[in-house]
Amino acid sequence: MLRLLDYHSDNVVLAPVRRDVGNELTIALIHRPDDIPEVTPCFHRFTERDIKAQNYSLPSLSGCDKTYLMLPNFLTFSDAFNFTDFLKRNQFDPKKYIIVAHGLSDGVLMTCRNELPNCQIMVLP
Repeated sequence: MLRLLDYHSDNVVLAPVRRDVGNELTIALIHRPDDIPEVTPCFHRFTERDIKAQNYSLPSLSGCDKTYLMLPNFLTFSDAFNFTDFLKRNQFDPKKYIIVAHGLSDGVLMTCRNELPNCQIMVLP
């Protein structure tokens, strides 16, 4: 499992579920952000309007160990700083969230990783 995540963490979603007969773990290979809702209910999608207006909150979804925070496509530098600043101001726990980004430039991705060094950022093409 660790080897799989080491090599493919940008494209793998783990979705644990408690069933009547026990626990079930789905391991899904993700190619685009829209694949995530098909695998797990543990996601929250932000819009460009949310990011620009900063009128959003961190979701707390019951039964979710990790929540996938799906960013709008093609985030700009200013949007990235707004979003990372919001997370830092709100005691963001990087163990509970995975940020999902699509179409980020190398510079914006580096900015996000520098601002949130302990957070997993899943980058999809």
